[in-house]
Amino acid sequence: MSLRNPETIPVLRVVYKVGSRKLITALCVATYMSFAYTTITASRPDLQTPASIGTDASNYYAAGQRLNDGHQLYALQAGDRRIGNGGTSPNRWSYPLLSPPPIAVLWRPLAMIPGDLSMYLWWWAGALASMAFLAWLIPRSSSRVQLMALLLAPSMAITLWSGNLNALLIPASAVLWWAGSRGRSNLAGFIVGISVLLKLVPAMFLLWLVFSGDRRGVRSFFGTVAVGLVISVLGAGLAAHFQYLDVASQANSVGLSALSPVSIARTMGIGSPFAEWTPYAIAAVCAAEAWLMRKRPEWCFAACTAGVAFGTPDLRIETLAWLLVAMVPFAAQLRRSPAEATGPVEAPKAGANVPAALHGAG
Repeated sequence: MSLRNPETIPVLRVVYKVGSRKLITALCVATYMSFAYTTITASRPDLQTPASIGTDASNYYAAGQRLNDGHQLYALQAGDRRIGNGGTSPNRWSYPLLSPPPIAVLWRPLAMIPGDLSMYLWWWAGALASMAFLAWLIPRSSSRVQLMALLLAPSMAITLWSGNLNALLIPASAVLWWAGSRGRSNLAGFIVGISVLLKLVPAMFLLWLVFSGDRRGVRSFFGTVAVGLVISVLGAGLAAHFQYLDVASQANSVGLSALSPVSIARTMGIGSPFAEWTPYAIAAVCAAEAWLMRKRPEWCFAACTAGVAFGTPDLRIETLAWLLVAMVPFAAQLRRSPAEATGPVEAPKAGANVPAALHGAG
């Protein structure tokens, strides 16, 4: 202990750490609030009107409306709501919807609400869920995690206001970790199942349940998917599900951003079909890493989350917001006070039942 280095004094060391952490927390909160404000007011003012033609909420609404009218899900007919940038097709895609049929079935009752109310309700639900997720994550994270989270502020700001399904699935994935790590296996499997039905890429989280040895969670997943598919077939028809195979094939190769692994592979001179396989190779690497980390549930979960973020053909800046979910296990860990950290550890009594270490899906 030295007066020249007051931070070495135990009491002052705690003050230094707490003060530094509060400063970083305030910086992180201010950064996210700033990006959320500037995104919707300056860089992406189009996100202020979720009911406008071409927005994700509008396209979801149009899909549910087509089903309610008895029209085809992946084709437009006379009288159908326009999609894309004010036209009849979104950019270079041939289909009016790039998502699987269950999202359109989910929107069938929402599309019955008069006017634009359903699209604004959806938009606000995603925004509020994302805000609640950030309000939970940032204060509970360590300073290192908060500094890493700063890099994702632009991505999360777009996702928050986008009206895209990710604005709801990202917070739901945080609940997934809470459920799986606390023995709520049925809830964990249900969340993964619903996520996969609405957006295929979160299937990576099934590996977390499998590698954690959570049999109840895996059974809950397959049960949720089975029931969901039956409802989806009843609501959209069997033909739409087979047609989605062609939709997915086109969505994974056309109209991709410059950040897409497929686009990067093509820029490097890799031709078809190998360029189109790049995202799946990335997902396979993340899956292998998750298996190697199967004894450390938080790192296994983080590896699966990285697979969700990077193992998609349509990687965009807002997709990187998924990486915030990888930070959830570390934010959820209980931080001990200095007294607890330095206090004596009582040895277990002879004959006492010592609980096994918590695994990922409990």
